[in-house]
Amino acid sequence: MEKRQNSGNIIPTLTKGILGAFALSLLISIYLLFTLPADLRFRGNLQNLELVSPILIKLYITLAITAIIAVLAVFTEIRRVKVAIVYKEKTTAQVENEKVQAESTNIAALDAKSIAKGNTTEILNNALNALAMRLEGAAGACYLCKEEGGTRFAELVTGFALPLSESDVVRFNYGDGIVGQAAKSGASIYIDDIPEGYFQVVSGLGQASPKFILILPLKKNNEVKGILEVATFKSVSNSERQMAEKFATEIGESLS
Repeated sequence: MEKRQNSGNIIPTLTKGILGAFALSLLISIYLLFTLPADLRFRGNLQNLELVSPILIKLYITLAITAIIAVLAVFTEIRRVKVAIVYKEKTTAQVENEKVQAESTNIAALDAKSIAKGNTTEILNNALNALAMRLEGAAGACYLCKEEGGTRFAELVTGFALPLSESDVVRFNYGDGIVGQAAKSGASIYIDDIPEGYFQVVSGLGQASPKFILILPLKKNNEVKGILEVATFKSVSNSERQMAEKFATEIGESLS
């Protein structure tokens, strides 16, 4: 991450050193010129300084003009550097803002109303596919929340790239595992450091382990009706998670 420089550190150390050397040399030059008459009188045995006064005056004027021009040039360069750094910071901020807006637009393009058609299983499947496509999901699963014998659980109803056979039954009691935790709490869960081998994605090329999982509860009237789970190989940004949660809220309200 690029660090922003404050006004106190706006000029690099090397540039400050050069400016200091310039100021010191200017002061020395001024001192030598103003002591030149005395040196000519006492060391050069020049008794009549009026002969060289015109030359000294020209040197004084030239030095003064040179010093003024140099100081103006230095302050102009300092101002230019400050403006350039401020512009760079603004440009970086604009790029980040445009990136966030692009991400938001991408997720916002999900149309929950067009997806929320058909029976519950069809809605869950369509929602999972749409969300996985937007987040570049490598694997996904959706669960339907049920209750039997006083026990509430989330049962897998559909998914893709999962290391399961069609006959496998996957259930998570409320509070068990991250899916059960999401079902019990009703809050989304994002894991950005999945241990190796915790989740396997199955494809024709073999198996691989994603590093990120986003789990979204689907609620209606504050009751969890289902769960969407998407695993990815890339991180999910804050704006993507916010828009995904909004999408899940809209899908949840459409469930029976």
